[in-house]
Amino acid sequence: MADTLATAPVQPPIDPPIDPAPPKRRRRWIAWTVFGLVVAVAAAAVTATAIVANYQPLWGGGRAWPAPPGIGATITQEYWLQPNGFEQLPPQARYITIPAHKGLTFTYRFSFFNKGKTPITVTSIGLPASAQRSDGGLIITPVAVQTSRMAALGTWGPMQPFTLGEREMASVEMRVQVTECSDGGVVWNSFPVSFTVLGVHRHDRLPTNVEIYLSGQDKGC
Repeated sequence: MADTLATAPVQPPIDPPIDPAPPKRRRRWIAWTVFGLVVAVAAAAVTATAIVANYQPLWGGGRAWPAPPGIGATITQEYWLQPNGFEQLPPQARYITIPAHKGLTFTYRFSFFNKGKTPITVTSIGLPASAQRSDGGLIITPVAVQTSRMAALGTWGPMQPFTLGEREMASVEMRVQVTECSDGGVVWNSFPVSFTVLGVHRHDRLPTNVEIYLSGQDKGC
């Protein structure tokens, strides 16, 4: 009788142990990538904020308006608006001399434009009247505005927020009230202005194309 050789059962192949190192390296690489992206975005945001914070798109405009009538105002052309040798002065820049006295009220107009490529929304010009009560006996407030589109229709509107696109111009009518006696010598050619650009609200000075000089010939004291 022939011997029967016992055959050992066939064992399935044993898989090699899984090295846990690669997934850890992948997770570490992803973490560093995300961190780098966060840093880059934060740096870009800080840079953009700094640029917007120093952005000044407003400058004296090219449209001139007559001097206030009936108050003895005289008007001459001036050159004080030119900021540097690379930007030309608007030819309509004016210097207006007005003999002032207590109780005098008059209005005058100036123009300015957005010299930048980004639209801006002007939200306020000047200071509230309540903040000017002790400011040299003058109360100066904007009462009307005319944007480029309104100018095409020959209309004005009440002072309220308005938007200026690239190279668009606006004119503003200001009311000046002299509330106290003065020796004169009061001069101004700019106003505080608030505007929004790229979602950021800014406060700056608005240069105008008109300089007002109150000569101080008091008649009401």
